[in-house]
Amino acid sequence: MTLTKAVLTSLGLLAIVASGGCGRAPEKQVATARQATPIGAATPKPGTAATPTPKSDYDKALSYTRCMTANGADTPDPVVGQALVTVNIVHRGDSEAMLEAKQHAFASCKQLLPATWPLKQDTADAAKERPFRDCVRKEGVAWPEPDAAGVSNWPTDPLAMTTPAYDAAIRACRHLLDDPANNLPENQ
Repeated sequence: MTLTKAVLTSLGLLAIVASGGCGRAPEKQVATARQATPIGAATPKPGTAATPTPKSDYDKALSYTRCMTANGADTPDPVVGQALVTVNIVHRGDSEAMLEAKQHAFASCKQLLPATWPLKQDTADAAKERPFRDCVRKEGVAWPEPDAAGVSNWPTDPLAMTTPAYDAAIRACRHLLDDPANNLPENQ
């Protein structure tokens, strides 16, 4: 188990909170010879482009997972209660060809990821882990702060937690976590 995975697992950040945007009713469309316009929407003036509606983080994550699958790396769609799968999720028994397919697909799809993904943690655990978060920040590494409901916005870039500064901060602060993984030789 990697240091990053051990820390994230120890923090209990596996429950996902889906941001708004899913479950919307489809808009009614009126077909014209030029384009479809939602009923009740203002018609753009000739020669001007309509402003596209920004995608929610859930929609971005869904586009990312579908792109990964289309590019040969089967990736489950984002689901409330499960972690968003990025290229750094490796399963025991993954072949070398699968690892290469994931890396190739990620290179093609990473621009679709939202910048952060909300992860839910038990509020009691979040309160216990405040000294760890404060320590990591004192070491110069940004660490998401959970809100009152225990939701933190974690970066989706798999390289965000693989820097020498991040590794040093974890080593300096890991004693503040009550985690059996701290006793593993690879985490000393």
